[in-house]
Amino acid sequence: MYLENGTVFNGRLNLEAPQIFCSGVQFNAPVSLNKTGAGNNYSSGNNTFNDTTELINSGTGLFAFGNVNADIFNAPLTLINQGNNHLFLAYNSLGNQINDKLTIINQANSTNNNIYLAYGSNSQLNIVGKTTVINQGNAANNSLYLGLFGSIVFNDDLSLDNSGTGNNSAIYLNDRTNSINNYFQRNEKRNNYMQIFKLQKRY
Repeated sequence: MYLENGTVFNGRLNLEAPQIFCSGVQFNAPVSLNKTGAGNNYSSGNNTFNDTTELINSGTGLFAFGNVNADIFNAPLTLINQGNNHLFLAYNSLGNQINDKLTIINQANSTNNNIYLAYGSNSQLNIVGKTTVINQGNAANNSLYLGLFGSIVFNDDLSLDNSGTGNNSAIYLNDRTNSINNYFQRNEKRNNYMQIFKLQKRY
């Protein structure tokens, strides 16, 4: 299923399909996109999500967003990996933005099933709201990467729950050389953000 430049959805969309590609689409109502099949799907970005969004991979191929161009999420976003491959956000692009809370759930049960944020070396992701990360699958390699080669700014609370039962069940922050994550805390009195710390892997 190809959702392409100039497409606007003003009503709720629940889409399940073996292949899903999004490029230059505007979603003005709640949306759920569930990839169910084989084959790798790289969406090229320039998508705007203005209401609650679910991105789900329940297939055997990878599902990637933000390849080349950034995506903008103006409402709560949930990422769910329950298939036999990987789920990517901010795959290889600058300027990806989540202007609300982010929930990430990895519950895959196959061999090698991960979720990646800011995967490429040129990838950037800014998260305004709270981020909740839950790693609970039993795949042999069942991990979440928050900043692989790219960088993430967390502007609110970050909650990590690593309860997976696989041999390699982990949550990684800044996994590769020169990946940078910045962590901020909101100052309610001043209505601004104060940097708490920065992580950068240099080797």
